[in-house]
Amino acid sequence: SYQPVNQPIVELAVNETVRSSSPSGTKTRVVLPDGSIVWLNSDSYIEYPKGFSDEARIIDLVGEAFFEVKKDCKRPFTVRSFGANTTALGTSFNISAFPENRVVEVHLITGKVLVNNVLLRPGEGVSYDKKREFIKVFEIDLDKVLGWKNGILFFDGDDFGSFVRKIERWYGVEVTVNKRPGKEWSVKGRFEKEYLTNVLETVGFNKSFSYKLNDKELRINF
Repeated sequence: SYQPVNQPIVELAVNETVRSSSPSGTKTRVVLPDGSIVWLNSDSYIEYPKGFSDEARIIDLVGEAFFEVKKDCKRPFTVRSFGANTTALGTSFNISAFPENRVVEVHLITGKVLVNNVLLRPGEGVSYDKKREFIKVFEIDLDKVLGWKNGILFFDGDDFGSFVRKIERWYGVEVTVNKRPGKEWSVKGRFEKEYLTNVLETVGFNKSFSYKLNDKELRINF
């Protein structure tokens, strides 16, 4: 049985650039050179300069992260993720930008941010379509947006592929499947700091699958 655990930051300096990453099965807290704080979700990383310039603070994100930005009116704080540029002065927000997802989502908690020239207010989010470069604004559900940071695993009508990816990231396991269910398969659920076996028992009972867990290898059988 596995629960997410905090592990040390993995850092790699290349040409004065630092990469801070959070491997699958972990959550990581990073303090940036300006004192801003970043919480990295599993299977996510940021890259940033060892020291920010006098004009700007620029961070690149792949995956999901929650940012608490130190206020600095002279140096805007910008997070770049697959063409979605989120700029703030002093605020807190969440960005979900996993490579396989069609959209990047930005969720504003406090303050104001600008996402590709679209101004967000607290409680609002935007989805940015990476291919069409189209932005849509929507109201956010704080519990769902920040669930990962608080140890809550959400499934909100997830298809089977999304279910598997979340399990792999959250618990740091590798999943194999004997046969995949149909496209109509979906799952809803909320699991707070729960062991992987308990999640699998609950979902497996509802969705009629069995599983075999061997260390970090999980096999799902339909």
